[in-house]
Amino acid sequence: MIVVTNRIPVAKGQEAVFEDRFRGRAGLVEKRRGCRGFQLLRPLGGDAYMVMTWWDSEADFQAWTESEEFREAHRNRPPKELFAGPNVFEMHEVIQRVDVAWGHHDAASPILDDASAVRSRDHRQAAGKRLIC
Repeated sequence: MIVVTNRIPVAKGQEAVFEDRFRGRAGLVEKRRGCRGFQLLRPLGGDAYMVMTWWDSEADFQAWTESEEFREAHRNRPPKELFAGPNVFEMHEVIQRVDVAWGHHDAASPILDDASAVRSRDHRQAAGKRLIC
């Protein structure tokens, strides 16, 4: 599996315009063979947004970039004033991956006590149990 990232510095005051462009996107990349996901990340500091896609292989990503769908998705180029500088493209191979199930750390997630009764984490202290992740 590979991860493709595109770091895009957005000009100050243009953040809402940039995000709106992505809200209105056609959603073509995630329909491509080999695409496993898409994310748009907003910076918590600085100006660079991050576009991330996950692919089964580099060949699948390359096929996307050579497709009619890619050309359609990138047809309406935004004005240069939207950007604070050039984008930075990177591609990485995933060599280790750990997924944690959503809700795993949620207070309502069930745990098993010694009597095999399901209790919520709110009851963990009363039951004398600790869950360590």
